[in-house]
Amino acid sequence: METPSLTQKLGDECYAVFGIMDEWRKGQAMRTRTMTVSPPAAPLVFGAIVLALLLLRPTAVQGQELGAEFVGELPTQGGIALMTWSGGSVEALEDAASEVTSVWVTSGGAFVGYHPDAPGFVNARFWALFPEGQVPSQPMVVALPAAAGVDFDRTGNLVRDNPGLPLGVWFLLYEAPGAPALTAELMFTTASQCIADGASMDCDDIEVGTRARVRGAEVDGVVQVATLEVEGEANEAAASIVCSTAYRVSTSEPLTDVDTVVFADDDSVQSIPYIYLEFHAEYTTGGVDGERALRLWVTPTAEEEVIVSQLFQLPQDAAPVNQFVGGHGFTGLTYAYDPVSGAELQYWCEAI
Repeated sequence: METPSLTQKLGDECYAVFGIMDEWRKGQAMRTRTMTVSPPAAPLVFGAIVLALLLLRPTAVQGQELGAEFVGELPTQGGIALMTWSGGSVEALEDAASEVTSVWVTSGGAFVGYHPDAPGFVNARFWALFPEGQVPSQPMVVALPAAAGVDFDRTGNLVRDNPGLPLGVWFLLYEAPGAPALTAELMFTTASQCIADGASMDCDDIEVGTRARVRGAEVDGVVQVATLEVEGEANEAAASIVCSTAYRVSTSEPLTDVDTVVFADDDSVQSIPYIYLEFHAEYTTGGVDGERALRLWVTPTAEEEVIVSQLFQLPQDAAPVNQFVGGHGFTGLTYAYDPVSGAELQYWCEAI
């Protein structure tokens, strides 16, 4: 029997790609990125794929089992690729797929996927196709996470619908040296991976106030999330405290400035000056005197005279309890007025 040439083999794989495209056009669901090829362009695309596969040197994603690997060209910017599984055990496939988002085969005209980070029941249908524990050599569609350069790596608290921020948008509230209250808008894509307690989780299940490490690519001021890893809650007493302010020059005018300051679990004094009033906040951990506390006060801007002052004594072994409705945290909403200009400053603090 004549051995198929390399061109013939590549042609067969390319026809397999178009078979996959046809399934997509028929409305088969696939939880990864899709591609659409219009019929008139198919011959040109086919020729381009064959030429590219002939010119590119194949790469392999190899497992620990000798010879068990994915063979094909990996997309450098993430996405999907048609690769060939060389054949091997279930364990070898799991190992070789550890760095990808998902692996897909077809069964009865439908896609069946394997997700490395998903719990067992999610992949049950995939493994049911290989009851003997061996996965024969065959083409597979491999989905890889986006490979955009990660230039954002920060740990902070997740917030949404906070005063002064766009509604319905997730932000990471974090600190940097010399900049205690920074926010980064987050954008989640199908390639974003959320992790809690070492296991994959649905990014739709994240909650306001969760402390997390976010890695991704910042584009035009928006962070495209590559990974979001929820941090443990071993020390609730170390929960961050966020104090928010809203200012206007007169009660007859609308609020013109909304700001925040953030306190981690270390001693800190911060202030926010406005035209006529200045907000001050001091947080102490109690490491010296055993009294953990938050002091808030308002003065005329650049003056020492105190208009209003409050002291909140906090437990050493627990986070403050946000007990006030309206999102006004554990302090409630306070109003302060400048006796000369009539300017108004509203402020409140919450544990996150």
